[in-house]
Amino acid sequence: MTATQRMTVVRLAKRHGIDPRFLFALQQTEQGPRLEDGTQGFGVLAAGARDTFENNGDWAARTIRRCVSRYVMYVGFVYDDWWDEGRERYAARFIRYFSQGGEGYPGYAQIGAENDPTNLNAHHFKNLTHFYALECGDKETA
Repeated sequence: MTATQRMTVVRLAKRHGIDPRFLFALQQTEQGPRLEDGTQGFGVLAAGARDTFENNGDWAARTIRRCVSRYVMYVGFVYDDWWDEGRERYAARFIRYFSQGGEGYPGYAQIGAENDPTNLNAHHFKNLTHFYALECGDKETA
């Protein structure tokens, strides 16, 4: 990822009130689709999001923000349930919900999805957790 792309990720995360390390980890996990500007996206496949790195990242950041809201609404408002205060990052329960879904949310990388014929989504949670741990500086968990 270039320095300009890293600055874009930080700006998008700040705009949407999410952890930029999670957005970095999502991009590393997805590495696609290939966008019209030649960059690798954040996994957003919607037609309106396939033009630029910034636009694809913005869609992803908004999805993360909405997912936090859904998690709080459907799973629980307890702060510690979606944010790990001691480690200052999203909790594993939230990452699993984001990746695989749960009540009120189908998941970012649904297992068995039509657009995943080789079942790569089965590894999404593990890979996202790995890259997020690296972004958080946690080499032991990664």
